[in-house]
Amino acid sequence: MVRPAPLHFALVASFVSLASIGAVAAVAAVAGCARTSASADAGTEAAASLSPVAPSGAPFAASSASVLSDSSAPAPAPGGESERAELVKLDADPELASQSELVKKHFGAAPGPFLVQRLTLGGGRRMVLVSSRDESDPLLVTLDGPTLLWAKERPTAGMTPPAVNLAITTHPSGGAVLFAYDAPTKSVAARVWEGDGAPFADFQVMKVDACDDLSAARWPGRGWVVACAWLGGARAQLLREDGTISWRRDGVDVGAPWRAPAPLTIVLDAESALVLVQRADVRPGPPGDHVVVTRYDARGRPAWAAPVDLGAVPAVASTRSRVAARQVGGSARVEVGRGRFVDVDPSGTKSARPKHGFEP
Repeated sequence: MVRPAPLHFALVASFVSLASIGAVAAVAAVAGCARTSASADAGTEAAASLSPVAPSGAPFAASSASVLSDSSAPAPAPGGESERAELVKLDADPELASQSELVKKHFGAAPGPFLVQRLTLGGGRRMVLVSSRDESDPLLVTLDGPTLLWAKERPTAGMTPPAVNLAITTHPSGGAVLFAYDAPTKSVAARVWEGDGAPFADFQVMKVDACDDLSAARWPGRGWVVACAWLGGARAQLLREDGTISWRRDGVDVGAPWRAPAPLTIVLDAESALVLVQRADVRPGPPGDHVVVTRYDARGRPAWAAPVDLGAVPAVASTRSRVAARQVGGSARVEVGRGRFVDVDPSGTKSARPKHGFEP
């Protein structure tokens, strides 16, 4: 079978038009062809010929959850966001040092700092996404201890460049999902790989005019939450596991404005709610940067009348840094600096507590 031409996100609209005239069967046929060809590309390069998916509620040719799940798939991976860090030298990182030959081949003598994201896949495997600060040369590797399982030296291949603000998260089958902002088409895009690294599908998640920072997390039982921040606000979308979107095509407005694009930390309250944590401007209120918490139901509707203000926090060295937060005992536990954190429960009630030892 002849390999299909590379799929560019700018061309997704053509599949939408097919679905709009009832030619879902044609989309399914192309998707099946692309899936068969792409499976052979489980090596070091990300195949651009991924399965086309019609966005904004159009039928998906096959559920990613059903196709990717089989008896040989690794155990399901946890949900949530990837761990993020900035490294000056890649060889100082144990996981990347174990793949020094591949890393040196990819980055050469490029100077740091480097952006790194990590997450745990099914079966305890680890995935690491590393790039320069401008994200022009990402490298994606999946490891089982020191053993390289598979790598993508061009994980954004086929996207209309530049594809920026990358975020990785898990797939319930044990595979992985990469989210990116495709600046030329003003779209947030998603790319799915199976547990063995075989490419499975591309999705157009939402249209948004600007995206200076992107957050993404798997929401077990519901799909994936992705949020774009820009100067003045943010917008989020929920991508279901069957490839359709849950909220409006252009997403829903979330969060609060800040003096810079405010990166959002995603905290998931089981299957019932989405909690977002960020720095924000609070008016009227004490001067300075504040940390605020907002909460939304599974339909993207605000659960509180206004963001919950956790108070002013110390000035940050980088406006790209995220506020540390996680779910603890039914509440969102938020790090507010100087050894303090605040718990915010589902009703919006907050309780400040001192930090003990290495408690997050």
